Amino acid sequence: MIRCVFLLFWCTVIFTSTCSASLENFLEHGILYFNWNGNPSFADQFHAMPESPPFAFLLRKLGHAFVFFILTAALFLLKRNLTFSGLAAFSIAVSTEILQLFLQEMEEYLM
Repeated sequence: MIRCVFLLFWCTVIFTSTCSASLENFLEHGILYFNWNGNPSFADQFHAMPESPPFAFLLRKLGHAFVFFILTAALFLLKRNLTFSGLAAFSIAVSTEILQLFLQEMEEYLM
C-alpha cells in the first residue's frame, strides 16, 4: 500500500515540476500555474543540444535523469519486473515531454 502511495506522490511531483508554468515561482512563492497552449510547436522537441551547455542546463538534465530513475525504482518495487518498470517510466517520460508542449512557461506573466 505504501509503495502505491509513494508512486502516486512521485508521479504528482513529476507532473508538477515538468508541467507547471514556473517551477521557480512555485518553489519560491508557493504559487502554481498551468498555461494551456492549444497550438504548440512540435518542432520545439527537436532542438539540437547546445555545443557548450550552461551548468544550469546540465543540472536540469541530471535532475530529469534522477527523477525518472526514482520512478523506475518505485515501479520496480511495486511490480518486480524491470522490463515493465523501464517501459512504464519511459512512457511517462515521453508523455510529460509531449504535455510540456501544451503547457507553456509563463514567466513573463508572473513577474
